[in-house]
This record gives sequence, structure tokens and C-alpha cells, in this order.
Amino acid sequence: MRILNPGSPVQFLGLDDRRLDHEQVARAFRGIRNRIDETRGEKTTIWIPQAEARGNRHHNIVAWCAEEVFGHSADVELRRYMTYTEEGRSTSTNPVRFERDWVRLKLLALACYRTQIALEDNVEHFTRPLLEYFGDVGPSSSVEKAEV
Repeated sequence: MRILNPGSPVQFLGLDDRRLDHEQVARAFRGIRNRIDETRGEKTTIWIPQAEARGNRHHNIVAWCAEEVFGHSADVELRRYMTYTEEGRSTSTNPVRFERDWVRLKLLALACYRTQIALEDNVEHFTRPLLEYFGDVGPSSSVEKAEV
């Protein structure tokens, strides 16, 4: 994200995704909620994965927790992006429009995932087309949490 959006105050949850659970993510989002409350008046955009049936378990947990903590907040806009499911990469009817220099920046950003790029099971993530897709507008909680 720092490569794709230089100069923007991007924050990551900083959690170990090998042991991610609902309470850990919700606690991190509540901390962000408290910081947002301290800066009242500014609209904050939070990008979250689109929760999907048979989707990545960790991505779905992040989406559900964000909706739980921020879903009814007037000062937070949740924006969703597509990731992947057990069947592979997810798409939607809402592609992200290409912008100048975007392809070069995306390739640079992908190269930052050194540990992931070395895993044979992840080859598809680094060799597929570069198109990206937005998720749904509004809550994505139609995917039941029981599916995790």
C-alpha cells in the first residue's frame, strides 16, 4: 500500500495472520475506532476485504470485525475489495479503473511479498492478470460467520 498510495497515512492492523481470530481483530479495530473518535469531524476510509462464501478465512474475519466495529458509523466509510476464495481469484462487476503508472506500481508492490512469492502454492497470485475489483457497497455480512 505504501508503494501504491505514497504519502497517504496507511495503517495496517499489524497482526500475525498465522494465528488470527475474531477477538484479536475486533480489539485492533476498536483501537482504531478510539483514535478516529479523538479526531472527530474527519471522514475516515477503511479498506476491507469482501467477505465471501468459501472465502479466505482471515479476510472474512477482518471484514466481519470491521462491519461490527464501524458498520453504523457516520464518520467511517468501509470500502471493500475482492480477494480470493477456495476456487481462486474473485472478481465483481465493478473493476478498478487503470490509472497512469498503475501497472508498474502494482508489480513493485507484489514484489514486496518476498515470503509469499517463494511459496509454490502462491504462484497463481503473482502470475494472474493485474485487474483488481471493488467489492459490494454496503454490508457484506450476507456471508454467514458460521462458514469460517
